[in-house]
Amino acid sequence: MIHALSPDGRRAVQAEGVGVRLWDVEGGRKLHPLGPIYTCLAPGPGNSVIACGTSDGTVVLFDVKAGTWVERRRLQGHTGPVTALVFSPDGETLASGGSENVVILWDVAGGKERRRFAGQSAGISCIAFSLDGQSLAFTSTYEAAVKVWDVQTGEPRSTLGPHPVPVLSLAFSSDGKILAAGTQDGPNGVLVWDIPSGRLRHTFFLEGQAGGVPSLVFSPPGDLLASATWGGPGQGLGYGHAGTAA
Repeated sequence: MIHALSPDGRRAVQAEGVGVRLWDVEGGRKLHPLGPIYTCLAPGPGNSVIACGTSDGTVVLFDVKAGTWVERRRLQGHTGPVTALVFSPDGETLASGGSENVVILWDVAGGKERRRFAGQSAGISCIAFSLDGQSLAFTSTYEAAVKVWDVQTGEPRSTLGPHPVPVLSLAFSSDGKILAAGTQDGPNGVLVWDIPSGRLRHTFFLEGQAGGVPSLVFSPPGDLLASATWGGPGQGLGYGHAGTAA
């Protein structure tokens, strides 16, 4: 799966097994892996910076300039492998989740830790920021609920669930009032919650798709939701009307 392109379109970054690799787009050639084993990655706004998580708990920031990847800094805070990464929409904050059940918010410019969310029941599987950057949602691999937090105060805003199977992806609607979760089990599909009330609004059942849902995105008005699936003959892209109540 291609995760990001360099600004000039000449290089692509791909998650490959347990690592990350650079590709020469024009020649179709594999280039050197980006250092040691990387466990996850996230492109920043505009793909000018890429964050990569490592198996030893380090987060590495790369500046991308004219197709060249230059290491900016390393963020040390996790004690186990980094399992999830996402930038805030303005690119000023990076959220990283670890196998030691912790989410850390980082100041991208200064490299300092801003806030830490601990006490989860298992390793973090996915994280998402709201469009205004004020809310953060994440869940653990075997946790039966998704938690939504206030980024500024660190206080919980909502607990959504329980959900029947592990969650692989999360997405906020543009107004920040709806959260969608893509599950590991294709038939259970996508769960859509109303955040203020905690009510499950809708479940999209993906018939014929045996794999999980690793990616979700809302349309700008928030009335349509696109989901990508993997595994099995039914893998592909689906759409649903997110505003439809259950």
